[in-house]
Amino acid sequence: MVRIYFILLLSFFTLSAVAQELIPLTSPAMDKLFFDKSNIPIVKGRLLNYSPAEFRNIRLDYKITVPIEGNQVSRIAKIQADGSFELPLNHTFPYQQIRLELGPYYVGEIIANDSLFIEFDMAQLQLDPIQYIGKGVQFSGKDAGINVYTNRFHNFENRKKGDFYIARQKLVMNNQLDLSQQFAQFEVVYKVWDDLMAEYIATYPSEYEWAIQNERYSDYYAWLFTMYWQKEMPDDLLAKALAHQPLLVSQHGMTYYKYLCRLMKLVTPSENFELTQNVLYDRVVGEENLLDLQVFLTQYELKIQEKPYDDLVYQRGVRQFVNTNKEELKEARLDVFARNIMKLDTRLSDVLKLFGAPYNKWKKKKYYTKFLPLTATGWVSTFMIEKVGIIEDYTASFERTLTEATTITTNTSLGSLVLNDPSFGAALYLGEETDAKRFVATLQNAFPNKALILDIWATWCRPCIVDMERSPAKKAALKDLPMEIIYIAISDGSSQQKWEQTVNKLKVSGNHIYIGKALADSLMKEFNLFGYPSFIFVDRNGNWDTNFTRSISNIDMDKLKSKL
Repeated sequence: MVRIYFILLLSFFTLSAVAQELIPLTSPAMDKLFFDKSNIPIVKGRLLNYSPAEFRNIRLDYKITVPIEGNQVSRIAKIQADGSFELPLNHTFPYQQIRLELGPYYVGEIIANDSLFIEFDMAQLQLDPIQYIGKGVQFSGKDAGINVYTNRFHNFENRKKGDFYIARQKLVMNNQLDLSQQFAQFEVVYKVWDDLMAEYIATYPSEYEWAIQNERYSDYYAWLFTMYWQKEMPDDLLAKALAHQPLLVSQHGMTYYKYLCRLMKLVTPSENFELTQNVLYDRVVGEENLLDLQVFLTQYELKIQEKPYDDLVYQRGVRQFVNTNKEELKEARLDVFARNIMKLDTRLSDVLKLFGAPYNKWKKKKYYTKFLPLTATGWVSTFMIEKVGIIEDYTASFERTLTEATTITTNTSLGSLVLNDPSFGAALYLGEETDAKRFVATLQNAFPNKALILDIWATWCRPCIVDMERSPAKKAALKDLPMEIIYIAISDGSSQQKWEQTVNKLKVSGNHIYIGKALADSLMKEFNLFGYPSFIFVDRNGNWDTNFTRSISNIDMDKLKSKL
């Protein structure tokens, strides 16, 4: 055991030395690296023992880790007839992590920094599908060494890693401990990982030890930040956390920045009260409204002080004042975020701006426009401008699609009508579209001057079914509003018969569309959705929001009315 800790300590000093030669995102050298496109890593490969006829449905999906709020960009590699493929990358980011999925045969992660060639032996993988590394996958090229080392670590002592993940999750979610107790146990939990990592390094010494060690610290500080969201982090602990520099553009590395960004965004309850009070006093007019506001703020202050308060008065005030001034409150919190990160090192502050953008494309453009003039780091501002351009191209494309979509006069254009049951007011269609943008444009034209809620569900999704069972009362309350709920059932894992039977059994009124996998995948990708049920709210101006609601049965009526 002493030898293992000596190796870990020696590796720490090696890491410090190597770090001086590497280029984190916050390094001044990053500008030169980013703008030199000749340094973009080259990732190619070949499927051995492959024929297009035998593997006609196989796909090579890959997700590129990037320094933005969503962390990953999803793509599909084109596999040529001879089995060769290439994974094109757009940027020169150091040690960029890419998630690979080759049908049911292989799942793994690669690191691209210079050049890498991957061979997949389909004959072997058909017999024995693998994860990360093993028989059937071979790495070569300048990046081969780091990929062999990190992928082997992925498969090292998986049971112990599983126990670690469970223990960490339980600890971070434990609200019964005070912060000092939680931090002490946090250190104990991570000692398990350190022991495991030391054992791996002792067993497989390598020049790439720095990679898994740096990942460890990125992961450690990222999860540490979560314990201090909306709480004061001690200055000495924050200083240590800020001194860390992720050396890989990986999930752990980018989560470090993302969670630090959230730490800078989330104000304490008392700070949020003061902010809310200032915004509302600036916005609310009229003597009677001001008296109501004061009553609400009194109950709000008692609530955050954990003293007895009148919840009915508090909830009424939330509906009357907070819900009707949400955009102004969000803008005020964004100003707090800007002030917080401006206190940090300039280059770190600029990197964090990339992780603060909202998911909604329309709101994202407004965010980038706000922060671009405040950004001094060349590569960050260029990356922001690039993202604004992508958003503008997207919105222009969406508007063109909407304009070009055939104006619809009957709902039968939603697809092929398969059932119209007036007994419970349901119309069922088989969707024929495969592109998400055209599909949404068609729905907007089908219901002009109405907001839409697209409820994307599956017959095997229990939460989806429960929401439908509980939603009739809420739907009755929505009946006279200028909006339409459209139920979109995915075919994956189901059948048309099962879909028709489920709708009929639940007696769910409204328009129902049964869609194929191509459109389901397109919706997931276009709107950054991650499972079922998923909801897309589209207002009457065509702006969309995927965080508007989590269920039909629990829609916030005040929030909805403010958007109509």
